[in-house]
Amino acid sequence: MAHLTQDPENQSRWIVLYPVYIDSNRTVKEGRRINKEKAVENPTNKEIYSVLLKLSQEEGAKIGFEPTKFYSRNRLLQGRFRIQLKNSDGSPKVFMLPTRQAWFEYIATQIKAIPDRVAEPKIELMILYPETKGKPPAPKASSAPTTPSKAASKQAKGGKGKKGKKGRK
Repeated sequence: MAHLTQDPENQSRWIVLYPVYIDSNRTVKEGRRINKEKAVENPTNKEIYSVLLKLSQEEGAKIGFEPTKFYSRNRLLQGRFRIQLKNSDGSPKVFMLPTRQAWFEYIATQIKAIPDRVAEPKIELMILYPETKGKPPAPKASSAPTTPSKAASKQAKGGKGKKGKKGRK
């Protein structure tokens, strides 16, 4: 647990990066953590991994990927990255990236720089109605009144209906 240790080398102390944090299509309320102009459209885990892997090889950054973790605000978004921010002496692991904000912005700019990058389109689900060729069925018109009488509603509930004074005991 993160609160049990202060050692920055412990993986539970590494910063967490979900792709939503750098997605320009998201609002701050939906989880975006950086400025919209600096963010990238629909980043994938593969793109983030390629940027982090390159940085790991060049600068010695320690990274980890947890594919079974879900983003708490949207359970459809799977996978998160962990990045070691500091050394055990408190100095930044990567000198040019001392803060989590700097990491997020750097990763987004590197993804934008990928030459053959095509943003994946957002998938929107559409409910199909095969009997009406994609259009929702029209409401059925009925000649019966929309609100049943009290006697009819009691009978529908299984009651005997309203009785006069003689029927009461």
